[in-house]
Amino acid sequence: MNGKHIIIIGGGAGGLMSAIVAARELEKHCVKAEITILEKNDRVGKKLLSTGNGRCNITNINADIDKYHGSNVKFALSAIKSFSPYDAIGFFESIGVFCRTEDDGKVYPITNQAGSVLDLLRLECNRLNINQICNFCAESIKIAANGFDVVSSDGKIIHGDTVIVATGSLAGEKSRSTNAGYKLLTDLGHTITPLHPALVQLKSDNKFVKSMSGIKVNAKASAYLNNEKAREEYGEVLFTDYGLSGPAVFALSRLASENGKLEIALDLLPDYNAETVYNWLTDRRASHPDWALEDYLTGIVNKRIGQTLIRSLNMFSLSEKVSSLKQNHIKAIAGTLKHWHFNITGTMPWQNAQVCAGGIVSDDFDPKTLQSKKVKGLYAVGEILDIDGDCGGYNLQWAWSCAAAAGKAVAQAITDIRKDVVN
Repeated sequence: MNGKHIIIIGGGAGGLMSAIVAARELEKHCVKAEITILEKNDRVGKKLLSTGNGRCNITNINADIDKYHGSNVKFALSAIKSFSPYDAIGFFESIGVFCRTEDDGKVYPITNQAGSVLDLLRLECNRLNINQICNFCAESIKIAANGFDVVSSDGKIIHGDTVIVATGSLAGEKSRSTNAGYKLLTDLGHTITPLHPALVQLKSDNKFVKSMSGIKVNAKASAYLNNEKAREEYGEVLFTDYGLSGPAVFALSRLASENGKLEIALDLLPDYNAETVYNWLTDRRASHPDWALEDYLTGIVNKRIGQTLIRSLNMFSLSEKVSSLKQNHIKAIAGTLKHWHFNITGTMPWQNAQVCAGGIVSDDFDPKTLQSKKVKGLYAVGEILDIDGDCGGYNLQWAWSCAAAAGKAVAQAITDIRKDVVN
């Protein structure tokens, strides 16, 4: 059945994967069809270049349903099972991306360069003769005879038999006005849930964070809502001019985004219990009574953090001697090392977010094929759906998994039509 045209709106991770999987599936069955990626930027894959701090955290071998969130998180299960992290690794090795797995399950290209991943995805698209039309901002999808008309903001129309919407989310965008992808689907009867920045830096009104800006620590970060612990994460925390950042904070940011405010308590010495820390500090007072307080925590935590922590307690000047400390002072310092509270006032804006929480309601799509239950021949993959994952490669895995499912389903539908015609 020559003449079939698959249109993929969005040339990010999901768009590239769905195009390649569809093309490979058609190639395997010796069926011809045209595949076109429509990308609003001047080049496909731009957002992919920033993933994993430019290293491209391709996946995480620990990806499972407990790493994901959404109105119906179980929706993600079928796609992730059918295209697992190991399938993703195999796929990337098949296009020339050699991978390595770190102790925490994160998978990176051995080059540590997102650019090399994108280059090889583009090379595979070229090999498979996948069209790429850039600077095409899709404004609407019109149901037409024998398929769909995709209309750009400047009036161009491209007709396709099938459309996969892979436009991504608001994450990384400069303003919430960039909602064209959502509008494409809501105009066709789909529903959208509230949208919030996720995997994003948090703002704090704690006046001491700026003094520690640029310092990274490995800590346990606990989020409290209405004085109740909601979640805790271990990992890197980065102090900034405006508040807190780093992987452990990113993992908690969804709570701040959805609830507006919360409190984060940092345990700067998560490998040691409170009694051990208290005993250390008591021994230090006895062993080094003539030290200035500015040096009291040196060697236990970063020097600048130690000095800032003591200043935050408003007990003494840093120039006073350690011998000035009483037992209640030592308890207060030890307690703050194990439980330093930071009031969170909100998140940084959309342009800082790595992921969007919320999106098009996933229940309106078939979890095995990602085809719309409302409009036959229409598919949606990736971040535009109301599924988002934790920090650490889980969101890219979701993009690969659902895009692979959609690409295979679209190609299979064309193949089945060809078989019916031949028979």
